[in-house]
Amino acid sequence: MHTSHGIITAIMVQKRTSRCSIFVNGEFYLGCSIDIATAHGLRKGMNLTEELAQKLHADNRRYDIKQKALNYATYKPRTVGQVRQAMHKKGYTPEEIEYCIAFLHELDYLDDTRYAQTFIREYSQRKKAANNRLRIELTKRFIPKTIIEKVLQELAPTINTTELCKQAAEKKLRALQSRTPEKRKTALMGFLQRQGFSWHDIKQVLQEYEIQ
Repeated sequence: MHTSHGIITAIMVQKRTSRCSIFVNGEFYLGCSIDIATAHGLRKGMNLTEELAQKLHADNRRYDIKQKALNYATYKPRTVGQVRQAMHKKGYTPEEIEYCIAFLHELDYLDDTRYAQTFIREYSQRKKAANNRLRIELTKRFIPKTIIEKVLQELAPTINTTELCKQAAEKKLRALQSRTPEKRKTALMGFLQRQGFSWHDIKQVLQEYEIQ
């Protein structure tokens, strides 16, 4: 014999949403999506057994998790690690988090390789940055090292790091005009290194601008 939570006395659709409010024995019991209520065949006068209540709560939680994950992942491109961290901060269990990630993968909202490809193309041009800086930035975004190295290698022929280094130097030199030649060189070299450029690229730029 199933324990009863009571009788469903009303199911009220919430205004301007796809949710409804379930009332049991005349009191508010649960808010859930209309789809969940329909899937469980909820109706006024129905006996809400313990078994049904557990299934309802479980499905409702999974629905809420998916909605939060969708909202987070569709606001802007995200990595798997960013989703995992965000959902962990919201208090979800490891199992629930992996459920979210699988759900987002299925909808093609998560793809760390695609994220890395787009990030490298855009960031390298916008920030005038090279591989070492790109590695740092992608690691901050929880992209696995294997993916970072694979994508950097794939995109290497399409990125002219020497030209990027030159562009970065041109902009930085304008801000260093008031410094002595020695201090200007030290500051420029440090800046270009932080931007991830190799010594080969930095040396070429120093020679081109005749910075001794």
